[in-house]
Amino acid sequence: MSDPRTGRALWGRIGGLRAHGLHGSPFMLAAARRGYRSRFEREAREAAARAGENLTATELEIRAERLLRSWMLELAARSAAARKKKADPVGERTGAGQEVRRGGGEPRSG
Repeated sequence: MSDPRTGRALWGRIGGLRAHGLHGSPFMLAAARRGYRSRFEREAREAAARAGENLTATELEIRAERLLRSWMLELAARSAAARKKKADPVGERTGAGQEVRRGGGEPRSG
């Protein structure tokens, strides 16, 4: 652990786990969840206003939850793409129509 950044990252992880262990995740994440909920409720309200709709509290909650879920899926897709790009150096990428061997089996068009 000669790299000071590694040490800080490790102590940060330790501190985060300790805080979550002492106070519980719901308490630790409450402000972030309120912020996300507020953001997506605002987006749903604005979209409804542009469409000339008047949302009930229940419908607003449903739409905000769907917007949140779509945002989380988008983040997951971006993360997967970044991991794939990092794991697949430019010189080793397979192009369309090249043969790819999977699991030691027969070559397949990839």
